Amino acid sequence: MSISTFFLNSIQGEQDIQYLEQSLSKVPGIERVLMDTTDNELKVEYDEKAIELKQIAEIISKRGFSIK
Repeated sequence: MSISTFFLNSIQGEQDIQYLEQSLSKVPGIERVLMDTTDNELKVEYDEKAIELKQIAEIISKRGFSIK
């Protein structure tokens, strides 16, 4: 398992956080998603054999969130 951190520009409240956490948690290979609202930090624990970091970043962008 690997853990990567993303800093997001476009989180706008609890609904955005829940949407992003829930949608990422459903992706095969992603094990855990945690959002820190203090600094818009998103931590993703994932199986690097099942999904690449680049794919996770693409999924975040496709969900409408921009990464710093």
